[in-house]
Amino acid sequence: MIEYIRRKWTNYKNEKSLFGKISDAVFVLFLIAILIPASRKEISSFAIRIISTSPGTLKPDEQKTVSYEALQWRLISIEGKEVQLSDFKGKPVFINFWATWCPPCVAELPEISDLYQSYRDEVVFLLITDESAETVRNFMKQKNYDLPVYIIQSSVPNIFGTNSIPATFVVSPENKIVIEKRGAAKWNSDSMHTLLDGMIKK
Repeated sequence: MIEYIRRKWTNYKNEKSLFGKISDAVFVLFLIAILIPASRKEISSFAIRIISTSPGTLKPDEQKTVSYEALQWRLISIEGKEVQLSDFKGKPVFINFWATWCPPCVAELPEISDLYQSYRDEVVFLLITDESAETVRNFMKQKNYDLPVYIIQSSVPNIFGTNSIPATFVVSPENKIVIEKRGAAKWNSDSMHTLLDGMIKK
């Protein structure tokens, strides 16, 4: 058996190209990383980030209107400030449901953070979770993010109902849902900038 393995190893070294050896080594390291719990979430997030694409907008006849009742939805920031959706009348609103333990959520945060830095004064960003404020604050500090996170205070309106996270809704100043995306996405894209710029200029 040992002799068989030795022969196979010799053949592998002699016949495999350098690129092939490097590819095999990367694959083995990837498998090892996936098997280690401490690195599993980071590896998964990295892979998701690579394959994520920019979300498309809904056609006008597919866009739902956020009702008056839904606009009364209450949230509280991790700093303790209470808000409701109606406070942001006339502005585009970016609503993202997420959690610190969710790899796809973590994967898209760099894109959301970059988008937020570009539009923080003109677009309302609501990153919404049901985790504790302390958990979120520790996560944001560890990852060095400056993002507006809110804790759910009342039942989520049906129009924003979702069974999975991340889930993102972009609401126009006219209270129309123009993007409804479940799963991670590439948010800091040219198409997203064009959409937000158009809504801001109206």
